[in-house]
Amino acid sequence: MDILQFLTSKKQSPVLLFRAKSAYPAQFFFWVLQQYKKSIACHVIDLDEVDISSMKALIHTTFLGQPGLYWLRNVSAIAPKARVELLSFLSDYQGPNTVWLFVYTTDITKIGPAWQDILLPDEINQKDFIQLMSALESWSSVSLREPANLIFQQRKSIMFDELFTLNRYLQLL
Repeated sequence: MDILQFLTSKKQSPVLLFRAKSAYPAQFFFWVLQQYKKSIACHVIDLDEVDISSMKALIHTTFLGQPGLYWLRNVSAIAPKARVELLSFLSDYQGPNTVWLFVYTTDITKIGPAWQDILLPDEINQKDFIQLMSALESWSSVSLREPANLIFQQRKSIMFDELFTLNRYLQLL
């Protein structure tokens, strides 16, 4: 699944794997978690600070039966043995909560059978810019044409994460 499909799809599996080749898109994750916080409890688990067994207990727990979203940070930073244990556990995870994680493409060799695998681009071109911006905030392609032309006269592509900075900036205009 690509990022546009993720942004426009309402169906989600219990585990969402975000992958990128080389760039961690911090602005994207900030934006998307803010969107989800409007409708579901979102929790961040930093795997540098929480061991795998504690993480397993957390994601199997709901508050008053209400499922939440758990964002697992620093998956690529943990030891390879712990990463294999985590990914093995998640390959069979069916809920009750939703688990999101990000890994660099080189850090994962096997993807769980029921996971949604979302490949994030490192860079986007003008066409992708307009499509993604339209999916983000109900921008019309006509209103995006002028800013897109200005940006892409200077560059062939922009970093995927820059899209979210530009989105916030264009909201101010």
